[in-house]
Amino acid sequence: MANNTQGEEALLMLSHLYYKILKVNLTKDSHEELKNLDSERSAEMGYSEKISDWFKGFAHSEYIHPDDAEKYLLFSDIDSLRKSFHEGKKYVCCYYRRKVANNFRWVCMELIPAQEYSHDNQIVYLYIRDIHEGFMTDVEEKDFLTRGLNRRGFLRQGKIFMEKAGRDKSYSVLFFNIKGFKAINEFFGTRGGDELLRTIYQHLKKSSLQPILIARSDGDHFYCLIDDTNLNYDDLPELCKITFTKDNKSIRVYARCGIYNITDYSLDISTMCDYAKLAISHIYDEYLKPYAVFDDEMRLNYIMHSEIQGQVHHALTNNEFEVYYQPIVDAHSGEITSAEALIRWNHPEQGIISPGVFIPVLEESGRITQVDSFVLNEVLSFQKARKKAGLKIVPISINLSWMDFYDTKMMETILEELRNGENNLLARFEVTETSYAALSDNEENMIAQLREAGAEVLLDDFGSGYSSFSTFSDYDFDIVKLDMGFVQKIGEDGKIKSIIHSIIDMSHHMDAKVIAEGVETQNQLDFLHRHDCDYIQGYYFSKPLPKEDFVDVLENGLSKE
Repeated sequence: MANNTQGEEALLMLSHLYYKILKVNLTKDSHEELKNLDSERSAEMGYSEKISDWFKGFAHSEYIHPDDAEKYLLFSDIDSLRKSFHEGKKYVCCYYRRKVANNFRWVCMELIPAQEYSHDNQIVYLYIRDIHEGFMTDVEEKDFLTRGLNRRGFLRQGKIFMEKAGRDKSYSVLFFNIKGFKAINEFFGTRGGDELLRTIYQHLKKSSLQPILIARSDGDHFYCLIDDTNLNYDDLPELCKITFTKDNKSIRVYARCGIYNITDYSLDISTMCDYAKLAISHIYDEYLKPYAVFDDEMRLNYIMHSEIQGQVHHALTNNEFEVYYQPIVDAHSGEITSAEALIRWNHPEQGIISPGVFIPVLEESGRITQVDSFVLNEVLSFQKARKKAGLKIVPISINLSWMDFYDTKMMETILEELRNGENNLLARFEVTETSYAALSDNEENMIAQLREAGAEVLLDDFGSGYSSFSTFSDYDFDIVKLDMGFVQKIGEDGKIKSIIHSIIDMSHHMDAKVIAEGVETQNQLDFLHRHDCDYIQGYYFSKPLPKEDFVDVLENGLSKE
């Protein structure tokens, strides 16, 4: 009797922690319900006398989150559970989301062997408990790769620290990223790359910086909040060098560091992190001095960048953006054969904002797709109107950012336009080497779909990247655009001439045409003509033109004085 009373007391204590407790016999596929706080819903949740059927019934009920159903089924497979405990497991658990009062909450289902457990009679206890608050904190603020903080956790804890920190001491936020991490990941594989990130995290954590807080925000990016007494600029170059060894292979890894010395305590910690990250773009010799400190000039750039991001929607709504067209001519005849669509921003207060200023900002913020969609619609409208009027049209190429390929709506619009009989609008799309490197297999397949639907794909800025020839060999292009950095060195560097000649010859052997960008002089034109370059784009023939001026040269030809 005493034992029964003790058992009931123990069960009562457990019931405050668990909303369901079962005694499960895996061998007989049965269960005995010891504690259930929502028995009225048991039938709806797949109740069955066989525990295996109960598991399956619950997995297919509305009470489990659809994204967790498959994971739950795999975990609760009765044969798998039997095998786990037969192999000596003392504890197994599964995290999933269960519906409670029309909301999904994280719960944990745990199974542990009972005292009477044996291999021939596998009796275990099954506990289910709500872990939502604690688990969500981990999910939202912990980086499960390093087991430290993620950006969200860093921001929350950094805010708390700075609110309590005395003003008698000075602090800094440091941002680190790893140079060439993609290549490192390929060298060691994904698991090796993950191990490297953990190594870097520990390297920073145990360094002379003695971080108050440290976090991996995403990818190969790390943040540290430090006391300035531990910030020795002379030590930073060595700190930014890490030797990583795995499977008898060693590699020297270089980090870059952006620093924001906290002077304005009214700023939120997120802005401080942005300042530190922005400083990295001002590193000019990343081997001798792999760090940069945020200053007032950078602050002004940051403000401008923020303003640009915030004004894009307004600019689109108020027709501040305009598409210009730069003619592309036949290298031999000088006739216009196509054009490139280029975006211009006529700001009502600042005047014309250079694309070199706002395009990188839009790409960084993820808003570039809004502008690219605008260009796409403008070009299609222009081409359709001229076709309907029976006027001359030439191919007009549109630049696509790597982010555009992840915009399902935009890509579907493009494919629909190509497939609905409008192929004779001669659509062309320019994609940079950098964009190719950022695309996953699915998005690379989208480029193939564009070509299959009748579009031509241009490899833009060929020669500006580090892996140009690898890109050339891995993908199919219709046209290669020779980067203007090569073209503008014609006559200055003898090696450049040989390189350009080789690129043109190689492209032709790959059945691709070549456009030379940035042609400005007769000398450049003559050289490209002699080496069979197909098309010329540049100020020698025409700068980018507003639509009305482009229509004029399209219909009347270019005039060269």
